[in-house]
Amino acid sequence: WGPSSAHYNITVENPAVNSVAFSYSPSSNPGKMTLKYAYSDSVGIFNHNRYSVKHYIDDNATDLSIDNSNWAPSGTLEVDMNNTNITHQFKTIFTGKDGIFSYTSSQDVDVPAYVWPSAVMADYDGRDSVKVSWDANIYNLGNGYIKNDNFEVQRSTDPTFATHTTTVGSYPYDPNLSHYVMFDNLKNLEGGTQVYYRVRRTKTSFDWEWAKAAVNNIQIFINSILNVKKVILSENNNTPTGTITWEPFRGVWTNGTKFNIKKGLKKEPKSIISFRFFYND
Repeated sequence: WGPSSAHYNITVENPAVNSVAFSYSPSSNPGKMTLKYAYSDSVGIFNHNRYSVKHYIDDNATDLSIDNSNWAPSGTLEVDMNNTNITHQFKTIFTGKDGIFSYTSSQDVDVPAYVWPSAVMADYDGRDSVKVSWDANIYNLGNGYIKNDNFEVQRSTDPTFATHTTTVGSYPYDPNLSHYVMFDNLKNLEGGTQVYYRVRRTKTSFDWEWAKAAVNNIQIFINSILNVKKVILSENNNTPTGTITWEPFRGVWTNGTKFNIKKGLKKEPKSIISFRFFYND
C-alpha cells in the first residue's frame, strides 16, 4: 500500500456585525458630526477570543475605533458636517489574533444634515440700518436632521470680533425656509465704519463657539462735518439774528451724537460770519 492523500473543501463563513444601531450628534470638534454605533455581537466561525474588531468610516482607516466590549460592542467615529444627508460606509475590520486572518466588511449608514448658514449678505440703507440675510439648504435633509435651535447674528467693527461686538438677534431655524432676513439698527455702533457680521447655529454654540461662523462685512457712512448751505442775517428789534440751513445729514446718527456750531469772523472787505458743524459723539 502506498501513501495516500485526501482533500476536503471547507466553507468558512466570514464574520460580520449584525443589527448595528447608529445615532449621531454634533461633535465637540467644530465642523464634525459624531457617529455612534452599537450592536449585539458578531457572527461567523470566529469568536471574540479569536479576533479583534475595528471600525472606520469610508476610506479613512487612520481614524479607527476599536470595540470596547466583546458582547455589546459600541464606539464613536467622526464625519464631516454637511448641509445635506450623506451616505457613508461603515467598515469593519476583523483581524485574527494569530495574525493570519483579516477580513473587512462594510455597510451603508446615513448621516443627516446639520444645515449651516451660507451666502451671508449685508445691505446698508445709507442711514441707520443694515439688512443682514443668509441662505439655508432645505433639500435632502435626511431623517433626524439637527433642529430645534436658532440662527444667531453678531456685529462688530473689529474683524476679529474681540471688541465692539454686539448680538444683533436670533432667528429660529426652519427646515422649510431657505432665505432669512434680519435688520440691524446701527444707533449703538462703536469703533469704526467697517462693519462685520457673522452667523451661526446655536446648537453648537458652547463647543464650537464661532469657529464655523459664516462672515461678511460692509462699509457704512457717518457724517463728521456738515457744510452750511445758506446763512441769512437779519435784524429784529436791534437784535441781529442768523438763520442757518445746512446740507442733509447722511449716514448713521449714533446714540449721543451732537453737532456743534462754530462761527468765524472775517473783517475785510466786510463782516462775514461763517459756520461749520462738527460731529461730537
